[in-house]
Amino acid sequence: MTPSAFLRLGRVSNLPTVWTNVLCGIGLARGTFDKGTLPLLVAFSLFYTGGMFLNDAFDRRFDAHNRPERPIPSGLASAREVFLVGFGMVALAIGMIAPRGLEASLLAILLAATITVYDAWHKENKAAPFLMGLCRMLVYLAAGVASGGSMNRMLVACGLMLMAYVAGLTQGARRDSAAGRQSPWSIVFLLAPLACVAIAWTDPVVLLVGAVFVHFAGKSILGREAPSESVGRLVAAISLVDALFLAARGETFMAGIAVLGVPATLSLQRRISGT
Repeated sequence: MTPSAFLRLGRVSNLPTVWTNVLCGIGLARGTFDKGTLPLLVAFSLFYTGGMFLNDAFDRRFDAHNRPERPIPSGLASAREVFLVGFGMVALAIGMIAPRGLEASLLAILLAATITVYDAWHKENKAAPFLMGLCRMLVYLAAGVASGGSMNRMLVACGLMLMAYVAGLTQGARRDSAAGRQSPWSIVFLLAPLACVAIAWTDPVVLLVGAVFVHFAGKSILGREAPSESVGRLVAAISLVDALFLAARGETFMAGIAVLGVPATLSLQRRISGT
């Protein structure tokens, strides 16, 4: 497997959104940002990258007919080695979370199971967008608990809003509606994170981040971009969702860091496809 094939299989251009998910989970759970944060960033990067490998491995027959340029059908990697690397990264990620306690370990195992179920049965599965959203929600929960934080109402509520956003994004990526435009229910789910503005509507930082989110994602939600560009932009906007939640939690500095995930993701997407 060449380095180029590895990067394409792992969709590594989207990793900044995973890192901001981890930071947001820690902030929402009132966990600790310390030297232990870096291993968490690595662990959840492995979950994401391993999951993307498994996605290609399970989709190899579909890709052979519909996306022959992907690494497996084009001969740049074998299905066997992609399965081995994918499951290996997921197993390593669980091992890195395990020392953080029983609750964190169980959440990590649940995340691994959800990733596998999604990858294996997402084609023609109407529940698949919600499974993808659940994966991102579990990053919040597992990162928060693993950092010493608590499973509080704010963490769970924001996790559910992120789950809704990712479900809407995923449904849009599946081209549910004509001409690549979002269906009505997808738009509702994509706008779900704005509900958190009600939590801190007097905070100017929350209002500012909310306005940036609406402006940034607006073109994609209104169907004014090509489908591939729209999906990439909405994926990058996950970091804006994280920033919005962190601002509502009073973590202004971390919200500023999360915003940086947007240009980082878009820049990487220009070099490595995120879909």
